[in-house]
Amino acid sequence: TPISPDGIRLPTAVGADRLESVRATKAILQDEASQIAVRFVMPAEGRQIAELGAGGGGKTLALADLMKASGQIYAFDSDARRLEETRRRAREAKVTNLQCHRLPRFGEKRVMMLARFAGLMDRVFVDAPCSGSGTWRRHPDVKWRLDAERLAELVETQKRMLGEALALAGPEETARVVYVTCSLLPEENEDVVAAVLAEHPGWRLLDYRDLLDAAGLPEIADSAALPPQCLQLTPARHGTDGLFVAVLVPESLEGEG
Repeated sequence: TPISPDGIRLPTAVGADRLESVRATKAILQDEASQIAVRFVMPAEGRQIAELGAGGGGKTLALADLMKASGQIYAFDSDARRLEETRRRAREAKVTNLQCHRLPRFGEKRVMMLARFAGLMDRVFVDAPCSGSGTWRRHPDVKWRLDAERLAELVETQKRMLGEALALAGPEETARVVYVTCSLLPEENEDVVAAVLAEHPGWRLLDYRDLLDAAGLPEIADSAALPPQCLQLTPARHGTDGLFVAVLVPESLEGEG
């Protein structure tokens, strides 16, 4: 694929069920934007990584592949059905360093469950629920399900999850939080990051452009995000789904973390 070093683009349309590699979970179907996002975690071997919003496990499997069966991935989600899908896919892919945890959507039980992992995660990957506006080219019907009330609910959830991620991250010298949405809307992206950083002055943005070499990625030009430290992929500019990435580290951490 043009940007991701992990992707293969077939020259013609082929049904996934006809590919032996996909049936055996040796390969997964995934938009290039998602492959790119996972690389900003830089899941080096031996690290402890939390994923908030693991969903059906596509990005979880990508993280596991980069970790080479070392360290540990803690996949959190509130949807039991989707989390079971993550477990199934992980078994088929022979992933051995994954723990799946079902989180309550709200409330004291959620707080207490996450508190067990506070300050213990080298990396936290937030795959936040969102409007899905970045996928409208493939799922145009989704836009008709979005209204102002639903968007406001999503934004509050995104802020809460990003705040939870900051609490999970540590120790300081390895702490990094990667916030991702498949949205093109600044309300879910730049605005959420700005609001959470204002409430957590001990954290700052890293410029994604300074991380590309270490993440094994080529130059990615023409990000549509403001501020420019964040990455906004778009179908028009990059040929991918619309996807937003912001990388946060402790203010006291020098360099790239």
